[in-house]
Amino acid sequence: MSKVIRTVLGDIDPLESGAANMHDHLIREAGTVEVLMDKDFLMDSAEAAAEELQDFSKYGGKTFLDAQPLGCGRNIQKYIDIANKVPEVQIIASTGFHKGKFYFASHWVNDYSINEMVDLLLGEIYEGIDLNMYNGPFVKRSTARAGVIKAGTGYQVISSLEEKMCRASARAQKATGLLLFTHTQHGTMGHEQLDIFESEGVDLSRVMVGHIDRNPDPNNLISLAKRGATLEFDTPMRIKYHAESVTIDCLRAVIDAGYEDQIVLAGDNGRRSYLKAYGGGPGYAYILEKFVPRLYSEGFDEKIIYKIMVETPRRLLSFENA
Repeated sequence: MSKVIRTVLGDIDPLESGAANMHDHLIREAGTVEVLMDKDFLMDSAEAAAEELQDFSKYGGKTFLDAQPLGCGRNIQKYIDIANKVPEVQIIASTGFHKGKFYFASHWVNDYSINEMVDLLLGEIYEGIDLNMYNGPFVKRSTARAGVIKAGTGYQVISSLEEKMCRASARAQKATGLLLFTHTQHGTMGHEQLDIFESEGVDLSRVMVGHIDRNPDPNNLISLAKRGATLEFDTPMRIKYHAESVTIDCLRAVIDAGYEDQIVLAGDNGRRSYLKAYGGGPGYAYILEKFVPRLYSEGFDEKIIYKIMVETPRRLLSFENA
């Protein structure tokens, strides 16, 4: 049985993948909790997303993980349109869930059982992503299938709803072998997430813990890596969290501890104000345009940078197609 990477336009040979942005956002439509909280979260232009992806490609970007899960403004038809417009970039779409606060009290996640949720996730992986995010009354499958599974938790606590959604995502991961990646709020609850996944029998080498460098504590990062998880760093360019030198120091600490194979980089440009195409910045290209050159200038080994940008993402995104 051969391994593949699942993009919105179909499955590809993993060797076709390249430099990867392992957590970012193409589209977020109106009517979601996030957009109601802050209009800066509204990212509904397929044209703007395509323009940003072309910039990402110009600097060598090839693989793009879109992290917008069920119920949070994902528009899979726009993803397909963007992918056709920018075929040089492979877009991987997500199924799964975000943190609990991003769902209205009336949303079906509050009422469905874990196994009912698992069935919905498997449908998006094997049959096609629902055009209406299961908001019905009918399921209308798109031609695109999900290539990764998301789970999310809040700041310093995992609610009962979040635990339920984490368990559903974990069971879907175990059934499919897809990458399970997470949202942590300010880098907290990483170990607690892994505890839930481990209790569900998930191989932690198939887990990528997200935003974890927003808590730039090398001890915490290394302890997560020791358990087998991959660390997703996305604070480069985000000076509001800390200086990039702090991110550099954390990367060095994890690499020096022997976990260079468990690091990936991402942009997480989840606001209009982060994207050039909406009049903001620095945009999808930043990691390859500015941060990777800084890694070279700081003396990071070329082979390690290649692992971080290409080899580790390729391994994580690959799975055995049933």
